[in-house]
Amino acid sequence: MLFLLLTSLFLYSPHSSLAYEDPRVPLCNTKNAHAANSTFDTNLAVALAILRKTTAATGFNATTVGNSTADSVTALALCRANLFSQDCQTCVDAATLGIRDSCPNATVAQVWYTSCMVRYSRINFINQSDSSIAFILYNPLDAPDHEEYDRKVRILMQNLSDAAGVSNTRSAVAKTSFGTRNIYGYVDCTRDISGSDCTTCLLDAAYAIPSCCSGKWAGWIGTPTCNIQFNLDPVDHNDWINNPPEINTDISTAPASLPSPPLPMVRPPANQTTSRGGGGRLNGKETGVVIAVVVAFILVVGLVVVRWRVGSEKGKRAVEMEEMTMTMMESIGVRSFVYDLDVLVAATDNFSPANQLGGGGFGSVYRGKLSSGEEIAVKKLKAGSTQGIQEFLNEVNSLVNMQHRNLVKLLGCFVQGEEMMLVYEYLPNKSLDYFLFDKSKSALLGWTKRFNIIMGVARGLLYLHEDSQIRIIHRDIKASNILLDEQMNPKISDFGLARLFSDEQSRLRTRRIVGTL
Repeated sequence: MLFLLLTSLFLYSPHSSLAYEDPRVPLCNTKNAHAANSTFDTNLAVALAILRKTTAATGFNATTVGNSTADSVTALALCRANLFSQDCQTCVDAATLGIRDSCPNATVAQVWYTSCMVRYSRINFINQSDSSIAFILYNPLDAPDHEEYDRKVRILMQNLSDAAGVSNTRSAVAKTSFGTRNIYGYVDCTRDISGSDCTTCLLDAAYAIPSCCSGKWAGWIGTPTCNIQFNLDPVDHNDWINNPPEINTDISTAPASLPSPPLPMVRPPANQTTSRGGGGRLNGKETGVVIAVVVAFILVVGLVVVRWRVGSEKGKRAVEMEEMTMTMMESIGVRSFVYDLDVLVAATDNFSPANQLGGGGFGSVYRGKLSSGEEIAVKKLKAGSTQGIQEFLNEVNSLVNMQHRNLVKLLGCFVQGEEMMLVYEYLPNKSLDYFLFDKSKSALLGWTKRFNIIMGVARGLLYLHEDSQIRIIHRDIKASNILLDEQMNPKISDFGLARLFSDEQSRLRTRRIVGTL
């Protein structure tokens, strides 16, 4: 979908201040609207709450909440790379609330503010680049020397696109001389896509410039995963001016949600007064004016009260979900091994790709370091749990109590709604396949070490089969599931989690924990 937005003044100004009354570009898909208080609505509230809590530290985060195609929610938030964390927090707070106000009951939505963006969908779009043009804004003022200006903009966008592709933040800002002035440029992508996909997305956006913004003073073109900006005024300042864009109503696809028009001001004629002699009665015209003013005032107050109550209800639902989780933890008695999200975010540098150790059928694993200095491995579970919070905590409680020198120790977990993570001890020597299938490293595994590894794995399996309180059949023993500690002692990982997932749920006949699938 393409929204073509015209604005005479909608780009950076060094003297402006951050403002977040309304999103600059709301993109809503309400074809398959979800019902209020539905499972999708609940998952959406949890996903947006996670973004509010975790995005500001690095300026980006993405999450998936839910266990079914119909009700799961994938959400993502991105701040401008040069934004201070407190300004990022302010913008994300506004955007996660604004997206629900701008796109009520939408199952797919994206809102762009001047300093951040929030997007959600029932389809998992993480790591998927989408370079279809979503919106175009431009300043209709003409730049001098159109031909040279367009050439300079084209080169600037090419250079910025290449630079963003190799940047950790998937962003770049630069300027190029143009006569006595400079042309400024800023580009960025969501940080879940690859560098090459980022560059391709930015170039696709830049290809739209000749057809929309040739010779224009400034332009902003966005796709679901990237955006480009160019301007004869600086664009690398944290502040934006407060003049919103005007919607071009001539386009074939109108925005799904537009702001309501302001109520008309009703005033009495200038040459009349509100009272007269002879008892001070009002004539018919004056009475009509007074009634109109009173009605307008009541409408304004009513709208303010309704909006405040709706916002309060949304916030209340999110708080109620958190309180429900805490109550379950207290009743089960598992608070001792449940980690706070803030702790895991800080330990893993907001689940930075640089800290990712690997991934598999159950989710991605990240290396982390607690403030105490203890190293941990955090497994961020994929959506797909068939159980509720209480069942998840009960089973994790059982696994935490399993102690054996040849099992990877489960330290605890995090759970909020359907967002679930497991926290393990960190083993520095990676997995057995790292050594076994590499010719140079396999030489480090002499026959004595290999025999010790075989015996250790056998002891661990015997414990799972015979000696643990809950009998577990692993069902997925392989080299990548055998981790090695500093002394190359083996420890079995990924045991006892099958009952948390539904990938092959129909094949299970037991109601007990049976291991991985």
